[in-house]
Amino acid sequence: MAQIAHLVTDMYFAGPVRAQAVAHAQVSSPVWLYQFSRVPPTALGTAVGAAYHGGEVVYVFDTMDDGPAPSGAPPHPMATHGEWTDTDRQLSETMMAFWTQFAATGNPNRADLPAWPEFDLVTDQYLDFGDTVSTGEGLHQAGERMFKAFETGRRAETSTP
Repeated sequence: MAQIAHLVTDMYFAGPVRAQAVAHAQVSSPVWLYQFSRVPPTALGTAVGAAYHGGEVVYVFDTMDDGPAPSGAPPHPMATHGEWTDTDRQLSETMMAFWTQFAATGNPNRADLPAWPEFDLVTDQYLDFGDTVSTGEGLHQAGERMFKAFETGRRAETSTP
């Protein structure tokens, strides 16, 4: 199951996003790449046991509700109910500050936040929003290569008469 989840992540999420970041970095558009790795303390986070696509939305918009989801509610990627901790709330505040700063200035960085390195092809850095906020290098390189190979093959097939 983990291998299938990894393949889906690379082909539908991480690979295409990284390919776009690489393309933007080759022109004059600044790019800030991130990964959300915090496992939300929600029903879906517990069931999956890992971070998942859309899980960061609750943090970005601070829509965390304490306690279990209403009875009968299925696990949902943007579920707001969970056993939120101080770590979750601090991560939410940090993410909201970054997103707000980016919306206001076009750059997520400001003096009272951790430095978010601009993505470029030389340093290949990103910011990880997990139990702590940290930088990393080389996010989903293999996924990007696989996605590009798949896309190249698809284009070759469609251009053949």
